[in-house]
Amino acid sequence: MSNSSIVDTAQLLTSLLIRILSVGFLIDPTSISCFCKTRMFFAQFSILVALGFVIGILPIIIMITFALLTFISIRTIASRNIYIERLGRDCQLTAMTLIYVVSIMFFYYVRNQVIYVLIDVHFKRFRQAANKLTNNQVTPGMEMN
Repeated sequence: MSNSSIVDTAQLLTSLLIRILSVGFLIDPTSISCFCKTRMFFAQFSILVALGFVIGILPIIIMITFALLTFISIRTIASRNIYIERLGRDCQLTAMTLIYVVSIMFFYYVRNQVIYVLIDVHFKRFRQAANKLTNNQVTPGMEMN
């Protein structure tokens, strides 16, 4: 099985999977013309399965697959007689792709840590400091004798 047939098969399976997962968005029997209500199962399915898989895991799997296919292709090209410039460019492109695939996995972890530090830690400190400034103000009072 050649690389192009593997890629074609992966594209076909991915498109079929996305179409199967998106059927729930097209046909929702709970929607009535003037009311907008959804089932809890459909909401959980769309958040956890459809969005989590299609947006989260599937792109990483596709990147890893294509990076491995490129790596295998470069290893087979290295044994043939080709121009050194082309081989150098192919090796550079493969290295860039593999580094991108590895770094994207760490990006998700770092992004979550940055969000936690900025929002949960520093924003709460800023809010506490702002509350202390507003709570310590003296308000004038009027006394009637």
